[in-house]
Amino acid sequence: MYLTKYCYVNCRYRHLRSEDRAINSDVYPRLNFPEIYLLEGGYKAFFNAHVVSLTL
Repeated sequence: MYLTKYCYVNCRYRHLRSEDRAINSDVYPRLNFPEIYLLEGGYKAFFNAHVVSLTL
């Protein structure tokens, strides 16, 4: 499972990662969200920049 997050001004990525580690402390290094992707400018900017590769 992948988590894609858009961070506006104050990104809570570190908080999200630390909560995921705390929840899974008994099965370290397993995480619920092992891969987190941050989209600078949001999904719209990402889509506009990669529209060709997304439609192939």
